[in-house]
Amino acid sequence: MVVNIKTIDEMLRVRVVSRFDQRSINDEIAEFLDRPASVENLLLYFRDQLIDLPGGANLTGLCLHETPTLSGAWRANAPPEAIVTLTRTYEFAASHRLHSPHLSDAENLAAYGKCNHPNGHGHNYVLEVTVGGVPDPMTGMIVDLGDLDAVVEREILARYDHRNLDLDIPELQGSVTTSEVVAQVIFDRLLATVPARLERIGLYETARNCFEVFRRA
Repeated sequence: MVVNIKTIDEMLRVRVVSRFDQRSINDEIAEFLDRPASVENLLLYFRDQLIDLPGGANLTGLCLHETPTLSGAWRANAPPEAIVTLTRTYEFAASHRLHSPHLSDAENLAAYGKCNHPNGHGHNYVLEVTVGGVPDPMTGMIVDLGDLDAVVEREILARYDHRNLDLDIPELQGSVTTSEVVAQVIFDRLLATVPARLERIGLYETARNCFEVFRRA
């Protein structure tokens, strides 16, 4: 083992769970009496509480889920300008057909199987948008979630939901609308519009298939 998980569990119980469970963080936790108890600030606080792991182990990351559609993360190797990240989850439904004009009908069927059906098929896509930054001293946040939601709604959800990706989305015209291609197009569209540093998007086509695009620099 790298470290005995029972030791980690005990550290978490003493330093985090026993102090925070069933508490009003803003009223009962001294360190948050004068700063917002945002996901971002909580992550940095927990990092400082758990940095000295036993047995020579190194703390490499933390993840904190506030709701099913909002989580935050801290990574030891993150760049200074993205010390913490937030991931927001969205959904949209769309249809498409996987068919390449560069392949014969037989080759398309061999490559894409049922996804090459002439009448197409649909997915309930789940989109994860991850942004990074440094928490604002006043708000404790790296981004206003309302502003982020508004951009994703305008740029992606309102345009893609209940649409045919092959026929209705101009930026996908002429492409084979695999989830790899769709994920890259979504990333490129959000890169210039989200009100924070876009770090990643994840696109779930099904519960088993996730396609990710990461910031390169």
